[in-house]
Amino acid sequence: MGAPHQIGINLALTDPQMSSDVASPRLLLLGMEEFGARPSGLNRYLQDLSAALKKAGMSTEIVVLTAGEPGGHHPSLTVDAPLPQRLISFARATRLAARRADVVDVHFALYSLLPRMTSLRSKPTVVHFQGPWGSESAVERGENALKLATKRLIERLVYRRAAFVIVLSTAFRQLVIDEYRIPPERVIVIPPGVDLEKFTPGDKIAAREALGLPSSGFGCVAARRLTPRMGLDVLLRAWRRVAVEPKFLVFAGTGPDRRRLEITTQSLGLGTSVRFFGRVSDSDLQSLYRAADVSIMPSTSLEGFGLAALESLACGTPTIVSDTGGLPEAVAEMDRSLIVPLGNEVALAERLTAAHEGRVPSAETCRKHAETFNWGRVADLHRAIYMAAWQGTTLRSSIHHSFGS
Repeated sequence: MGAPHQIGINLALTDPQMSSDVASPRLLLLGMEEFGARPSGLNRYLQDLSAALKKAGMSTEIVVLTAGEPGGHHPSLTVDAPLPQRLISFARATRLAARRADVVDVHFALYSLLPRMTSLRSKPTVVHFQGPWGSESAVERGENALKLATKRLIERLVYRRAAFVIVLSTAFRQLVIDEYRIPPERVIVIPPGVDLEKFTPGDKIAAREALGLPSSGFGCVAARRLTPRMGLDVLLRAWRRVAVEPKFLVFAGTGPDRRRLEITTQSLGLGTSVRFFGRVSDSDLQSLYRAADVSIMPSTSLEGFGLAALESLACGTPTIVSDTGGLPEAVAEMDRSLIVPLGNEVALAERLTAAHEGRVPSAETCRKHAETFNWGRVADLHRAIYMAAWQGTTLRSSIHHSFGS
């Protein structure tokens, strides 16, 4: 075994001059891990949101677990450090940062619970709900009833103390209202933004050559964490039904389901038409989207929005999504035919075949649609939320309706 991968506490503060800005509250964002340490949708979202808020001129400080040696006097932790140690270290770092914050924005309930009960007790708080943590754990790891109940209790304790709960889709807004009993007027929909400078259209043939993919043929990509709820086994069964040659399907991502998916690939006789790339860099992910004729998000449950759909569209590549959670909201206004019935391998195969035949939005249409999800507008909407929490006011109805409530 190699040396343990290190993880620590990271505090990232904008230009000190911003701390004197009286037009907006000083923000403290509490997340999970730095995106470079552990790529995930939540970590990507927090990274991009923070960048957008800073660009908008807001004073923004972040507490996350980060790879490598942390700066200053914050303790270094291994990825597998005992949970109590992680919680205490996170709480200590948060206590130091709290002195400089006016409003707290929570992105992960577990790490934020202890700070919310201690150093952040008197701070106005906003929560980003990106998925039911307890339910996701139950689906992915089959946790017992006691663990599930404990996680849901932690979530409720954090969410119910929040001035506002921000969700990425109307589907998750309803889930928060129904499952966590949060008053509807406190649950706000703000779809995510996409990095339109990082994810851009490009030459398909050049991208395929750079990745070692066939220069011709029907190409698809699924940039997903490899877990059962992502529906990738459904995709494999659908792929077998796509009577097109040559063709290739690339899975980009890691997760506990990889071995099972590899076995399924072989048992279905899909051979070299399916490739597992594992974890890829942002640069390679951009190239994968450019190389593909279509990307696919066949999730079967608990999908809040699907930022990967916007990243694909920003590269000019249409995205086929399953009809679950917030996924349809990523593409519905552009082309509802990209939405397929949940878990239906036949319908997915038919839609993939139609994509091969050219029945998908053009690259220009995809890019134009992605551009409506720009981080500048997302940052402006967040500023209104933070101001309302800071001042203890309700949102103006005109703003509230613009969030899709």
